[in-house]
Amino acid sequence: MNKSKLILNGLISIGAISTSLSVSAEVILPKASPISHVSQRIGVTDVSIEYSSPGVKGRKVFGDLVKFGEVWRTGANMCTTITLSTSAIVAGKEVPKGSYCLFTIPNKDSWTVILNGEGNQPGAFVYDQAKDVARVEVKPEKGESTERLTFSFANFSENEGKLNLNWDNVKLSIPMEFKTADLVNQNIESLNDESTGADYGDAAKYVFQDLGDAERALVLVDKSIAKEETWNNNWIKAQILAKKGMNSEAKILAEKALSLGDETVVFKYFKPSIEKAVKNWS
Repeated sequence: MNKSKLILNGLISIGAISTSLSVSAEVILPKASPISHVSQRIGVTDVSIEYSSPGVKGRKVFGDLVKFGEVWRTGANMCTTITLSTSAIVAGKEVPKGSYCLFTIPNKDSWTVILNGEGNQPGAFVYDQAKDVARVEVKPEKGESTERLTFSFANFSENEGKLNLNWDNVKLSIPMEFKTADLVNQNIESLNDESTGADYGDAAKYVFQDLGDAERALVLVDKSIAKEETWNNNWIKAQILAKKGMNSEAKILAEKALSLGDETVVFKYFKPSIEKAVKNWS
């Protein structure tokens, strides 16, 4: 082997050793306050919370570790962040969509909950009240003993829910409301020539089943069929026509839905209902 090849091989070996050492030198250690993330879709709104979760560790938390009457980052390390994909009403206060630092001012009988527009802050060290988007009062409750600060969602429906904070023996429930019907209507109104047949079909099904508007649903499902005829939009239209008392027309569409059926799990699930409807509408 000539000298140049020896040098090249030596450099490759050194590089491999260096890479191996750099990989093996990485140490992952447990954090005192590990990062946690929880999210929930409420209606059509995605709400997410990212926070660092401190432990009680035998300490007196509220009134001692977390001082009463002082702005708290509501967690550890960086500020707790709440992100809303649409506007929301938080404890009665309208809040635009966006990401906010969630600060609180705990007191024995009432907490001030703050959404601050300056995101990604290092705790409350540079908190600026002038950038608050919302300030609301929420009463704390006695909760089950919880070692680590935990956020969770509870009692949610299409239009509302509660964001719960539990730590030590304190529970704070922050009510949230959403104008889901208005948001859905905006989404439906935004459908255009670029929207798919499936989009129009989903909209028709929602308007018919959830809003009870057969006439509007009929316009939407016709647009879906014009885009692409499927078993699903034929079945949706059949149900709308049956609701209007047009059973003969509904039966024809239901039979077409059966003829357009496929091997998907979804069709196999609905097939017995379609077959039953054909018999009932005869």
